[in-house]
Amino acid sequence: SSPGTFSLVKPLGSGDYAVGLFNFAEKEMRASISFWDIGVSSAAGQKLSFYDCFMHGDAGTFTDSFCVKLGAHDCSVYIARPA
Repeated sequence: SSPGTFSLVKPLGSGDYAVGLFNFAEKEMRASISFWDIGVSSAAGQKLSFYDCFMHGDAGTFTDSFCVKLGAHDCSVYIARPA
């Protein structure tokens, strides 16, 4: 994550991950997580599919990292599962 942003990732018993991305800045920022940092290796061909818990919909399938724009003082929460 960049300065002003914060991310939390919690492995779940199902093998999924709970992901929270937070922007504490006074302006729109990009918040991201690197899959390597949570133990998911793209070299092994692993991808994660993200479900947006606030929008109640699929946010896409990603390799290596996940990045989202957040408004000032905004947050987003996802469930990421192996694709």
